[in-house]
Amino acid sequence: MASGQTTSAPQLVLSRQAPVVQAIVAAGTARPVEAAAPGTSLELVGLHFGASKGRAFKVEVQGVPILDAQRPSDERIRFTLPAGVRTGDVTLEVDGVFAAAKPLRVVRSVTWKKLAVTMTAGATADLHVLLDVRDSEVVAVVPVWDGGQLVRRPAELTFTGDGTRIYVGSDGVLQALSEGAATVTVTAGSLPPRTLELTILASGSSDPSTDPTPVDPELPRDPEPGDDGWFKPVVLPLDSNGGRLAPDDLEDALTHHPYVKSKQGIKSSFVWIPRFRAFQLIRPWQCGAGYAGFPVGYWVARKPAQGEAEVDWAGETFGGFYAGMYEASREDSRAGNGQDGVPAFAGTSSHLKVAPESIPWTGISWQQAVTACADYDPACHLMGDDEWTALAVWSMITGVTVRGNNHYLDDVEAQHIVFAPDPTDPNGRALTGTGRDAGQTFAVATNPTTHTGLVTGVYDLHGNVHEWTATLGGVAGASHYQLLGQFVPVAMPVGGEIQSLSPHRLVRRYGVPESTSLGNGSSPTGSFGGDLFPASTAQLAEGTTHALRGGCWSGLSHSGIWSLDLTWPGSHMSGELVGFRPVLRY
Repeated sequence: MASGQTTSAPQLVLSRQAPVVQAIVAAGTARPVEAAAPGTSLELVGLHFGASKGRAFKVEVQGVPILDAQRPSDERIRFTLPAGVRTGDVTLEVDGVFAAAKPLRVVRSVTWKKLAVTMTAGATADLHVLLDVRDSEVVAVVPVWDGGQLVRRPAELTFTGDGTRIYVGSDGVLQALSEGAATVTVTAGSLPPRTLELTILASGSSDPSTDPTPVDPELPRDPEPGDDGWFKPVVLPLDSNGGRLAPDDLEDALTHHPYVKSKQGIKSSFVWIPRFRAFQLIRPWQCGAGYAGFPVGYWVARKPAQGEAEVDWAGETFGGFYAGMYEASREDSRAGNGQDGVPAFAGTSSHLKVAPESIPWTGISWQQAVTACADYDPACHLMGDDEWTALAVWSMITGVTVRGNNHYLDDVEAQHIVFAPDPTDPNGRALTGTGRDAGQTFAVATNPTTHTGLVTGVYDLHGNVHEWTATLGGVAGASHYQLLGQFVPVAMPVGGEIQSLSPHRLVRRYGVPESTSLGNGSSPTGSFGGDLFPASTAQLAEGTTHALRGGCWSGLSHSGIWSLDLTWPGSHMSGELVGFRPVLRY
């Protein structure tokens, strides 16, 4: 081109290099992380993060901004996983340009599958196998091996061993070095640390227990009268067959504990019922020392040392759900015991809540109770008879006699236990969860009107109002039970005080009587406290009936946690007498 001439050129386009996130790693390491608990320090590693150009950047986890993110270089961004985030994508934006997202599972619980492990000196164990790790969606986070090598950790975890008897590597492999006792603790971010008890036997011992599978709940044990093992149920870890903790419940799955669920700002109280194993006596006289005096169908905490399974005794697993801590009330009801001059108000809402010192939601049909529970939450349903029986079995195997409002605002057998009156009902109905000791003899944190005998248990299972349950029923003119509307070939006894429970494999989980006897209602008889089974084929209402549990405030000794009434159709509402209780199962 000659001097002074001009020409044209393509338009120049300036573009920024897009950020690239190659991996999420544990802070200060090159170890990839696919799952981590809140409180864990993590780093994004990659390219073009904009540090050298001073460009603005933003990190989010499933839409939640990370406010403490730091960017020391163009290749690293460090941050701490905050509380409240859920499993999802980690996204990075640099000056308006996004990197491809990386998935991260947010861990919400880490528990040991066993409470204790026995192994021999010189043995090794992979601690990851012994852990149950759950993400925010309550889905198991599992390790992955290839050729015997751990290629994916279940989560970013830290293991700490005490003393000199064990060594724990950063890879989570435990080495037992010498005979004795030790502990190993696992931590995950800001979650509560969990400790595993270890017993190390001498090398060559013939009784090692290095198998990392969960403890067999049916290991033989020889109970003797008075042995405290009778009152220590075997509590089981969560598994794929049981209910789960709620996503926002960070408590221990192995213990009963309260849980508060909030819906549109309205709080409801539930109690987590852990999975546990119990054993029903079919032929008590064949089950060994101490059992012969129990009635058929009685439940005990430990497997009998003698007898044959399904012939002399049978084991069942219960729990894995949240029981309403109190009988249901209406969502717009107002709590109040009147002592502060503000009486309770029943409300008119068609939605439920579960709260103390409230007027029970009564005058409700079976179907209306089912619908109210289903409308509350996708995880909610009307309490099933197996779930009710789980609470009754727990009280039985732990030696708790559940008291209640069965005598017009007190307990007929313990009249120092009194209840706050419902101001809308002059007959003797009580406000929910108000059982107290007028004589002030309760020990701290105890309350015998719950299924655990503690203030953190489930209230008012004995008396106050009859409660609809979801599973059991009967048919007029028939002498057999129904389960979920289906005929069951198990005959029901005539009405009377419950003397034994049915051990039949089809109904033993549902707490139905095997035999009854006539009682005068003035004093309890037998192991079931005189709790009443009023049903007989002559008493059954026309058509299909549904179960009512627990009795009511005028039931005297006939009300109780084992009380079961199959005489009423689902349309029965009976004014102030009939209520219900929701259950959450995740």
